[in-house]
Order: sequence, then structure tokens, then C-alpha cells
Amino acid sequence: MGKRRRGPGHLGNGRLLGRRPAIVVFVVVAVLSVIATAVAQRLVDRQIEARLAVNSEALVASIQGGVEDVEHYLAAFGGLFRANGEVTADEYRRFAANMGLVAGMGGMAYMPIWMRQIWRHSKSGWRR
Repeated sequence: MGKRRRGPGHLGNGRLLGRRPAIVVFVVVAVLSVIATAVAQRLVDRQIEARLAVNSEALVASIQGGVEDVEHYLAAFGGLFRANGEVTADEYRRFAANMGLVAGMGGMAYMPIWMRQIWRHSKSGWRR
């Protein structure tokens, strides 16, 4: 008996069985690639979280230190005004120069306050 001829789109049992190992290998490699990608992403996320935690703790400590410095400077200026009944602009400038203000604190300026004038103006209509 002769062999039957089949059309070009038909796969015989022999051909399908021949491709099965390749399909299995492809599926196994694809699954392993997805798993490896997920594991790598988790490791990267954990590293990022760890760095963020360390950096945020350093930032918080730095801000707390800066706030404490400002608090000490303000306490010193308060002491100057408590020690002297009236502080002149020249005394204030000398005191501020001797303190060695940190960057950004140079904006603290001498501004004498006359409580009676503030009180009078507040009674006469500054508050609405």
C-alpha cells in the first residue's frame, strides 16, 4: 500500500510528537523567567525601602538638630531682652554678631516693640 499524501497544513502525529519537547522547554523557561523577574523585583523593592528608611531617619535627625539650634538661638535672644530692660539696635547687632548665627538666621532683625502703641491701635480699630 502506498502512503497517503496529506495537505501542507496538516501535522502528522510524528511531527507533533517531535515538537512536544520544544514546547515543554519553552513553557518551563517562560515560567522560570516570570518567577525570576518577580523575585528580583521583590529584592529591589526591599533594597529601596531599606535605603529610604535610612535616609529618612538621617533627614529627621538633621531637621531636629536644626530646630534645636534655632531654639537655642531664640532662647539666647530672649535672655538678652530679659537681662536688659531695653536693648538698643547696636547692642542687638553686637550680640547677634557674637553668636555666629547659622545660615538663614541672619534675617532675625532688631524690631523694638512699644506695647502701649500696639495696645492703643488694637483698641482703635486694627481688629475688625
